Amino acid sequence: MNFGQALASLLNGRLITRAGWNRTGMVLGQGAPTGKLTQPYIYIQLANGECGVWCPDQADILATDWNTVGQGSGQEQGERQHAHAEI
Repeated sequence: MNFGQALASLLNGRLITRAGWNRTGMVLGQGAPTGKLTQPYIYIQLANGECGVWCPDQADILATDWNTVGQGSGQEQGERQHAHAEI
């Protein structure tokens, strides 16, 4: 899927990833405003569990190798957001 479709999935509570990323196991999710972050944000979670705020570059925006991850529900997404609330 393209970035627009992937972004729509992200905004609907799904986790997304790119097939073209060099590392495996990296996913993106949407974080809710908490603490010092007063606006919604996109986070990246690495395979080792580390995470941070993410911003796409041109290669990501123009890529067509985006996929949703698993069959995650809104509840699963909420649990991941809670885990990243300390960002």
